Amino acid sequence: QVYFDGAPVAGAYVVFQAQDPGLGDIPGRLAQGGAGLNNNLWVMTPDGARVRQLTEIRAWEASLHSHFSHDGRQLFWAARVMMGSRPGQGTWVLKLADVVEEAGLPRLVRERTLTPLAREGFEFYESHGFTVDDRAIVFSASPHSPEYDLDIYVMDLATQAVQNLTNSPGEWDEHAIVSPGGAA
Repeated sequence: QVYFDGAPVAGAYVVFQAQDPGLGDIPGRLAQGGAGLNNNLWVMTPDGARVRQLTEIRAWEASLHSHFSHDGRQLFWAARVMMGSRPGQGTWVLKLADVVEEAGLPRLVRERTLTPLAREGFEFYESHGFTVDDRAIVFSASPHSPEYDLDIYVMDLATQAVQNLTNSPGEWDEHAIVSPGGAA
């Protein structure tokens, strides 16, 4: 359920990622949805009548795996951001932004970059959504890129405390979904 100004507007918008052809060609698998290079996030009404671009990336960057909070006030996604001028000089981060309505469509404000395990050397992140109460985010992370050793984590948004839910070295744990009845 999505809310704006406290009023529910269930199913009012769909958020999706789409490749930006103006950013150049990307080799096959790197352009696909799971890697999402040159992909921006967009939002539209369910009938497709109104559409707005939400992110503005550069070539070889990415925005993917977006999730609205349950109250519709925030959007959470994974992003690849460039650290230099060469295509290989990118790093994966998590992004969180507040959602406000403008001219009948959502737009993002107060965009934040999150790297919860950077002190431990982590450099790859995937976003999976919010806990039922929207107080924490669920994500996968790896100290290595490519991402062959992912664990699933929860981070409390108020305290920034991070908890490893899977702790399975050498395993690929991703795409976690919190059950609707979850108490967390």
